[in-house]
Amino acid sequence: MHRLSKRAQAPLVAIDCATIPAELAESELFGYEDGAFTGAAKKKRGRVAVADHGTLFLDEIGTLAVGTQAKLLTLIEQQHFLPLGARSFQPTHLDVRFISATNVPLHEAVETGAFRADLFHRLNGVIVDLPPLREREDDIEILARHFVAAFGARLGKPDLDVAADALDAMRRYPWPGNVRELQRVLSAAVVLSNDAVVADDLPAHIRGTGRSPAATPSAFEPPPGDAPPMPADLSMLNLREIKEWAGREAQKRVIQELQKHTNITRQELARMLGVDPKTLRSRLRELSPTPVGVLAPERKQRAQI
Repeated sequence: MHRLSKRAQAPLVAIDCATIPAELAESELFGYEDGAFTGAAKKKRGRVAVADHGTLFLDEIGTLAVGTQAKLLTLIEQQHFLPLGARSFQPTHLDVRFISATNVPLHEAVETGAFRADLFHRLNGVIVDLPPLREREDDIEILARHFVAAFGARLGKPDLDVAADALDAMRRYPWPGNVRELQRVLSAAVVLSNDAVVADDLPAHIRGTGRSPAATPSAFEPPPGDAPPMPADLSMLNLREIKEWAGREAQKRVIQELQKHTNITRQELARMLGVDPKTLRSRLRELSPTPVGVLAPERKQRAQI
């Protein structure tokens, strides 16, 4: 929408409202002056100012704190704002197109008081209803090839293809996690693939085989003696425990392959696997008590954090 509009030459600024703490939302949106609060050593432009003459995309707007919703309503209606700690009451005017997205019905959030009714009615203009991925079968191949190309280029596999059997399996799967789930599945499949992502590179539940990823042979599967042990008594486990165990083993297999072929930081790998960095450290400890040369060292700035 932004690229095809008259604003295409101006910035497109995206904000994931779900990741912004309520106490930081105002400074992220509107910026602040130096000395506005403890630690504000110098002036910072907010996302709104950066998006001037362009588009401000508010993703997961339904998660925005109610107090921040009121400030956003004023911004949309009046098209001006004041940064935190402003020494003048002269507001900054701007020209921004607002686009928002949500995965929860906002009219229901209005009824429960979680979302302001006035902001809902202000945003409730042109609505694009995006059906779930399971209802957009034609999009699966387009998205799959896009993700495989992106992850392949990052991992040194720029010519990676997507095989027909993998596409067939992905079309049959209902994708309860929608595009994010497809992205995560393919990020791991690219690691396992050779010349093309094939059905065997996909998790068992995607293929519909009913087998856990840990029980499925692959090109880099270690010899039987090195395979991770199954729980002693599967009859004592419930299905959820079995799935959790299989997921952990699949993550460890992907990490092992990345150790061999890539130079990637721990934070980058955590984002690729969709896990918390603390969870990743736990997986690395399970692989080796003292992992040496496992992943590229973190940048100094990250390590200090």
